[in-house]
Amino acid sequence: MFNGRWNRIQTDTVNQLEKVLGLSGYSSVVRTSLRESIEEQLKAKLTTTIHQYGVNFGITRRFVFDNEDDPVEEQITG
Repeated sequence: MFNGRWNRIQTDTVNQLEKVLGLSGYSSVVRTSLRESIEEQLKAKLTTTIHQYGVNFGITRRFVFDNEDDPVEEQITG
């Protein structure tokens, strides 16, 4: 059985992600909006937890943002 938890300590830059995602072909309005969204995701505290149950496993990614409206987003896989 495997269980583990990781905190994000480094990430790609917004410029690196923009290049990988191929955003240069989009209008400046779209790029600006996407860059703002990416920046918010990168600033969030991210914790990834993996749980293994026999041959099955689950991954929970928890983002904690610096805003009061919607400070937590969880993504659960498996």
